[in-house]
Amino acid sequence: MQESQFPRTVDAITPQWLTGALRGCGALDGAAVSSFELEPLGVGAGFMSAMGRIRLKYEGACAGAPDSVIVKLAPLHPGARQIDLAFHFYEKETGFYRLVAPSSPIRTPRAYHVAFEPESHDFALLLEDLSPAHLGDQVEGLGVEQARLAVAAAGRLHARWWRDDQLSEFDWLLPINSPQMLSLEPIYQQCWPAVVDFLGDRLPAQMKRTGERLATRIAAMMHQAAERPRTVMHGDFRADNMFFQIGAAAEPFAIADWQVMLVGPAAFDMAYMLTGSLEVDLRRRREG
Repeated sequence: MQESQFPRTVDAITPQWLTGALRGCGALDGAAVSSFELEPLGVGAGFMSAMGRIRLKYEGACAGAPDSVIVKLAPLHPGARQIDLAFHFYEKETGFYRLVAPSSPIRTPRAYHVAFEPESHDFALLLEDLSPAHLGDQVEGLGVEQARLAVAAAGRLHARWWRDDQLSEFDWLLPINSPQMLSLEPIYQQCWPAVVDFLGDRLPAQMKRTGERLATRIAAMMHQAAERPRTVMHGDFRADNMFFQIGAAAEPFAIADWQVMLVGPAAFDMAYMLTGSLEVDLRRRREG
């Protein structure tokens, strides 16, 4: 199957395409997908992909074939497509599953099919459905044991790619001080006043001063971070992308959503998780 032959919208998904994709990776042998049901996932603002859970029905012997899979496609929303063109989100996630995941010691969904078209930035991912699992919650926060599992998994990933020369071969994988990432400083400066207005008196004075100082220091911080030993960063290492107690075997941990991955310092992922996915009091009690 040629990489260009993949559905661009969920309405274009067919049993024939699903059969070819699953046969192509060895997940399906003589059987064929006869029909399927699609459950939309991640509908609403803030999602950079069109996603769905596909429940599969087969014709013929299908021992070992998945009962369901997750599909990710490029969204129709022009705003999301514009952000991708700037930060290469779809090229990075498909590149991860093609070239990085196979040799990375971190549990991620298995990729049954990976396709990316450079001209249009259309893409298709057919991924393992990790359910049943406990999905982390950014608002609820992680527990101590969950955080330990996440830190250990990140450590294995970072160690595998620590100062690895192969990182230079992945021209689609942006460094933390790339022009695209440095553009976040003026974006921050544009957005910060709206944040201050929205929070009003709920924004502590110290936090407001910190936010104002940060506005002219983001690029310098990224350049400084790029001087540290390089590795693969997940880039969005937070509770909402983490799975716990996965499947019948109750696997302890997995991480998904690799669109934001970067080359940079390992400490970024740790700081991102510890400050954004744990309650402050819980983190402080355990830091000692």
